[in-house]
Formats: sequence, C-alpha cells, structure tokens
Amino acid sequence: MKSTHIISILVAFVLIQNCYSQRITLHTSMFSEPKYSLDGGVNFKKLENNMNELKVLMRNCNDCLDKLDSYNTKSSTSEIIGIIGGGCIGWPLGGYLGGGKWLDYYTPMILVGSCAVIIGLLVASSAITSLEEAVELYNRTITNNGIEFFPKYNTSYSFPNRGKIIGISISF
Repeated sequence: MKSTHIISILVAFVLIQNCYSQRITLHTSMFSEPKYSLDGGVNFKKLENNMNELKVLMRNCNDCLDKLDSYNTKSSTSEIIGIIGGGCIGWPLGGYLGGGKWLDYYTPMILVGSCAVIIGLLVASSAITSLEEAVELYNRTITNNGIEFFPKYNTSYSFPNRGKIIGISISF
C-alpha cells in the first residue's frame, strides 16, 4: 500500500514538472542547419523538420512569430541566391577544367557568381540573427510571465545497520 502511494506521488511530481512553458535552446552555425532543444536538453532537433513545433510553442507571442517568418523568408532567399551564385561560378570553372577554352564571358560570370554567393551569405547571416532574436524574445516572455517551475529531485539511498532506508528530497 505504501509503495503505491510513493509511486503515485512520484508520478504526480513528474507530471507537474512537465506543466511549465518550455525554454528553447538554439544551436546555430553559419554552415550547418540550425538545431534546437527544449528545456536545455541534449537532444537537438533539426529546425527544418520541426518548424511547426516552434510555431506552436510561440503561438502566443506575435513578435516571435513575425521574426520566425522573417527567418523562413530570408533563409529561402539566401538558398536561392546561393544556388544561382554557385552555378555562375561552377559553370565556367567546370567547362575550363573539363578541357574547354576560357571564353570571354567566363570572367564576368565568375564575378557575378562570387557577388551572389557573398550576398547569399549575408542574407543567411541575417536570417540566423532573426531566428536568434525570435528564440531570445520567446525565452524572455516565459521568464517575465513567471511560469517557470523546475523541481529538482535528489534521491539518496543508504543502508544502515538497522535496515533499508530510501530518501527522496524535492527542492523548488
């Protein structure tokens, strides 16, 4: 009987722990896809596959959603510009390295492609900044609302001479 009470109390505390709003931890890099985790976890999810999850989390913060939409637009734009720039660089270099002659329009094409790649990198950097601002704003709105609840479970097991004792302490 006592063990069922202990188990039900532990289950209640675990359920209470998951009732607070979730903080987002973001991991960004210029040359890899942004990843995020919830509540400081170590399992980072790819942002591209789970964008709807972030939109659901940020549904009550319109500014966050605007910045998230800005990230989507800028990210797509940078990919398109980067592909065009890479094609403008790759076509002449591939033709020349493949045994063809250096044609007159190859040099301006490579210059235009290089400019397009640089512009694409700048737009991608701006997109990542928008994403970081959205996550930072969302995390600030959570702390300002005072919704955080992080119970800490400390379990201790001791086996003195008289018998078995199991202790659980919960700190708020």
